[in-house]
Amino acid sequence: MQLKLGEKIRELRRRRGVTQEELADALGISPQAVSRWETSGAYPDMEMIPPVANFFGITIDELFGYDCERERKIDEIIARADALGVMGLSQSDARLESAIDESIAILRGGVAEFPGNERLTYRLACALKDAGYRRSGEEWDYDADGFLCHIPRRNEYWDEALKLYETLAKDSRNFDTACGSLVGLVNLYSCVGDGEHALAAAKKLPPFDMSREAWEAYAASGAERARAEGRAVTALLRELSEHLIQDIISQKQLYETDVPAGKIKGLLKVYDLIFDDGNFGRHHMYVSWLYLYLARIQWERGQHDEAFASLDMALSHADAFDDACEHGFGLTAPLVRGVDSDIKSERPPVPSRRYLPDDFPAWANPDSEEIKREISADPRWTAWVEKTER
Repeated sequence: MQLKLGEKIRELRRRRGVTQEELADALGISPQAVSRWETSGAYPDMEMIPPVANFFGITIDELFGYDCERERKIDEIIARADALGVMGLSQSDARLESAIDESIAILRGGVAEFPGNERLTYRLACALKDAGYRRSGEEWDYDADGFLCHIPRRNEYWDEALKLYETLAKDSRNFDTACGSLVGLVNLYSCVGDGEHALAAAKKLPPFDMSREAWEAYAASGAERARAEGRAVTALLRELSEHLIQDIISQKQLYETDVPAGKIKGLLKVYDLIFDDGNFGRHHMYVSWLYLYLARIQWERGQHDEAFASLDMALSHADAFDDACEHGFGLTAPLVRGVDSDIKSERPPVPSRRYLPDDFPAWANPDSEEIKREISADPRWTAWVEKTER
């Protein structure tokens, strides 16, 4: 430890651009004492450790080199939890239950070993939230006026996750962690029927026009500005897609008309407008989900041939997504050229198209159980599922 401490002090001093004499003067000691530290001829007195750390603007742990070792261990814990691939497992996968339990156990152990570590605490909260969805799920229904509402339900996973998110949202010094925790609170408060706290958490989040993507575009210039604008366009398109679907779903009177299918088809044309060379990159998967939902609507309206045509389009885009996972996500259309090229694949252990039958209809609202029973009884469904497994 003495050797490492001396080397650390010398490294920090040189990086700061100060001499041994200047450091000694700031600490009120002799230059010879600093020299002995750096050559490992002596070890600083304990009362000198805080002033040395303060001079260089680091923590005592960082001065002793503990932070690097701690972060390495935290990285290893997170990697072990990620290696279980919970997010990539379908509900029908026999490995899911054990993977959920093991992932939570690994992250709990990490939090116990490193109490208060925000990265581990946040990952545990997210794992608990996902476990609650996997094992209990959320439920919606229309109220007397035909507007979609949560049916409150609780589970032990969400109760624990809420407490963790509440602490992180209040105390985290990391902006992304604090915002992610607020999103988690909005999500789970809504699920348990606490709309007041859900809205309060939502109001603490920045509005659309304060997004990172929008202001990165404003801050950049030249070719980087063009790429930043492309990133903003694709991010807004993704959000538009989600909110348009939710807007359609949230009004029963609107949903039961011909409006939903027309709006989704229009949205798909916007994707074609932006990605006009056919390369949707990672957005192929989102388009695939839009086609899944369109198929549900078409089946519900008695347009069974059209529904299976949409399912084939969903499969086509899922295949393109799998191909992008292997060859890179870089977009090539003029408006978005170069966007996403630095994004790494989070490819599931098997091709994404394998999950399409489980994903159908992508958005489960209104209740889709009867629709899935009906469509799966059609021989064409069996043939389509076989195509997803090839």
